[in-house]
Formats: sequence, C-alpha cells, structure tokens
Amino acid sequence: MVQTRSQRAKLAGDGDGPATSGAEPPGNARATKPAPAERIPQIPTDMALLLAVLIFISVRTFLASRGDASAGAMTVALASRGATVGFEALAAARCASFLVIAHRLYLLVVVRPPFELKANYLATTRFPLRPVKLWGLRRLVTFTVQTWTLQGIYFALAAAAAVAGARGLEAPPWLPLKATRYLFEVAWAVSHLVTSVTTYVLVPAACEKFDGDVRDLPLLQADQLVLHNVNCILMHVDTLLSGQYLAYDHAGAALLYACYYVSFAWTRARYVAGGVPYFFLDYSLPRALAFKLHLGLAGVVVLFFYLGVFVTTQLGEIAVPARCLVHVLIVGAIVRFRPPPEYRARAKAD
Repeated sequence: MVQTRSQRAKLAGDGDGPATSGAEPPGNARATKPAPAERIPQIPTDMALLLAVLIFISVRTFLASRGDASAGAMTVALASRGATVGFEALAAARCASFLVIAHRLYLLVVVRPPFELKANYLATTRFPLRPVKLWGLRRLVTFTVQTWTLQGIYFALAAAAAVAGARGLEAPPWLPLKATRYLFEVAWAVSHLVTSVTTYVLVPAACEKFDGDVRDLPLLQADQLVLHNVNCILMHVDTLLSGQYLAYDHAGAALLYACYYVSFAWTRARYVAGGVPYFFLDYSLPRALAFKLHLGLAGVVVLFFYLGVFVTTQLGEIAVPARCLVHVLIVGAIVRFRPPPEYRARAKAD
C-alpha cells in the first residue's frame, strides 16, 4: 500500500515535522523546524497562469452569454411560467430556506467549538503537515460552508424578489435580479456537487477506514448530515416551486465561482494559514499532477452545471406530479442520512 507523506512522517517522528535523530539533541540547529514563512511554498508562475487562463475563459464566456436567454422568461419574483405556487407562498418558502441557512451558519460561526481541519495531502506535497484550527469566521474556509453562504445570499435576495412580486411592485433598485438568477444557477450546481461527493466518495472512504461502529462516524452525525444534504434539498424545493431552470450559456458563472474558490484557497494558504483545505488545491504538487487536479475541479463544476441544465429544462416540459416525482428521485439518489448498506450490515454484525 502506498503511504502518504503524513503516514511516513508519523512513522518517522511525531507526524508534525521532521523527526530528530537519536544522535542529535533536540536543540540541534539541523533538527530545528524551519520558520513557517520558509516552509510555505510560493505559488508557481505556471499555476498562476493556468488560473488566469481559466478566469479569462469564464469571464469571456460569462460576458458573451445571451444574458436574457433565461431571465426574459422570469417574472420580477424570479419564477417562470412553470411555477407551481403563487408569489406569496414562494416568498414564504424562500424566507424559511433563508432562516434554515442563517441558523446553520450561526451555529457554525458562533456556537460550535473550534475543530482541526486536516487536509489529506499527497506524498509529494511541499506544505507543512500540520492541522489548521478553524473557529468563528475561519469556518468559511471550506467549500461546503461557502456554498451554504452563497445559498443564503441567494435565498435572501430571491425572497425579496418574491415579496415584490406578491405586492405587484417592480424590483427595487438595490435588488439585482439578473445577478440573483446567476446565484441560483451556481448554487444549484455546487450544492449537488457537495452532496454527491460526500455521499459517493467521502462517506464510503471514511467508513472503510473507521475502526468503530460506522454509525459513530463524524460525517454521519447530525451537524454534518445537515451540512452536506439539506443544501441540496433546499435547491430542489425552490426549483419545484419557482420553476426556475439553469441556462446552458451561463456556465461561465459556475466556472468563475470555481476560479474564485481556488484563488481564495491559494491566497490563504500562501499568506495566512500555510496550507490548503483540500489536497486537490495543492499547487506545490508536481506540475503535471497539479494541472490535472485543478483542471479536473473546473471540469467537475462545469459538468454539474450542465447536468443541472439538462434536469431543470426537462422538468419544465412535464406535468407537475411527474415533476415532483423526479425531484424526489434525484434527492433520494444523492442524499444519504445513513451509512452505505454494506457498512450498515457490518455495524449490525459487530
């Protein structure tokens, strides 16, 4: 089995830095850990150029998109002709969704105790192998929490739009309808990405490595289940009620969001934290591998966006009962509140 760098370091020493030899005193200069500023790798020029090219492509695609291709079919309340409820009910549902997200973010930022984020670095990383403690606003570092924040902004603006529509008013000057529409599209794609990766990648991998009863796995506790599943459910509820759909020519917005998060993670790693939250954002890896991981991330985000385009545009063509059934089937396919069946059987046997 190939060992990660953290595993090799733990076998050699304390897992948090280079081991000291028994022939050398701990205070020996050669055994002293280098200063953090010396250990944090700089952002390579070619990686920065790759990110710049992706940003250019996303902005160019975004600006060249037919901006009114989908917005023209939307009312001031951000609902299409396929909406299944009135503006008042839509406003109430969006307000409720915003309150759910605001409450969850409040718990994460204010109530929950600090926790250590340990990136599963690959063996060839040049980042220091030390966990990063997150608390308060620092919890916004993770992609999942930033996705929740994005959804919170969307639901706040969309609720205001629905209230304006219910009162027969024009959109107020401070309410950017088109930007809110883009927020819906990006939030739909990334929330499904978060839930799908958690269900089909993170949870099975964690169950495989977990020694105890898998029902005690941290990813399967109430906080984490809400964080990685409810975001997707909220987007399906809004899609069903409002009849909104993703426009294929708005994919640049999703790619731009991915580029933003990479830029955020790199900047924070280089100048603030000394590490990235996920191994696939590690710019210190061998160049070919780093290019593949970052291009893969961009491709996966765009893929989920186009899957959203296909699903939401097809839903507008079918009857409401069938539409509800499709939403339930999609949510049931990617949302999980229990361990995978094979690990549930193992837990019962134990």
